[in-house]
Amino acid sequence: MDHQRTSPALSLPPEILSVVFTFSSHSLTRLNSLQLGHVCRQWRQVLLASSQYWQQVVSSSKFSRETDVSFLELILHRSSSRHIKLHHTRLFPSITTILAPNWHRVVFLDVEILNQDHLRSLHAVLQRSQPSNLHELLIAFHSIDGLSLSDLAPLPHGALPSLLRLRSPIIYLPYIVVSSLRHLDVSGTAGYRFDHHGFRTRTLSTLFDCLDICTELETLSIGSMIPIS
Repeated sequence: MDHQRTSPALSLPPEILSVVFTFSSHSLTRLNSLQLGHVCRQWRQVLLASSQYWQQVVSSSKFSRETDVSFLELILHRSSSRHIKLHHTRLFPSITTILAPNWHRVVFLDVEILNQDHLRSLHAVLQRSQPSNLHELLIAFHSIDGLSLSDLAPLPHGALPSLLRLRSPIIYLPYIVVSSLRHLDVSGTAGYRFDHHGFRTRTLSTLFDCLDICTELETLSIGSMIPIS
């Protein structure tokens, strides 16, 4: 019996298959997202040609290890020129290199800072306003012991013109705050050894200075940014 002819799933039109694949991408693991193409030749052809499917695979994946670079390169290529969302991303040199020609496509960036190199990579990208279509930026410092911000310059005027939502530790906020912001989430800095003397005053002063820049701000969320003595 010809299974190709008797199975309804294998006889669906390409445009229907593409929609089904795209909806399924939210629940697939990295391995399964590739295995779909092993079912039959038609599925493989439709899968590889579906840029919307690969766009969703980008959004549902994590890029927190240097070994993720090959997979990231593959799905960036397959997602064509579509806008993308990057979750749980760590800017290792290899990942930054792959993203270099694709930053203009990034509309959402959730980035984790583990060390000085990650911080410098992120700030260099933001300084050049490479993600020019970035709407939402979420930044988490896992620990900032040993990190230095003294050599960082604030973003130039007009940087990140599309940025509407920002989540940032208070200590990094002065370097990346932009006037386009509508929603701001300010958090503390877990793992940092605070010098408590005068810290409360400096923190509030920093926040007020940043709010002066965000003239169109609609919502402000403040986490535990001031430690208890």
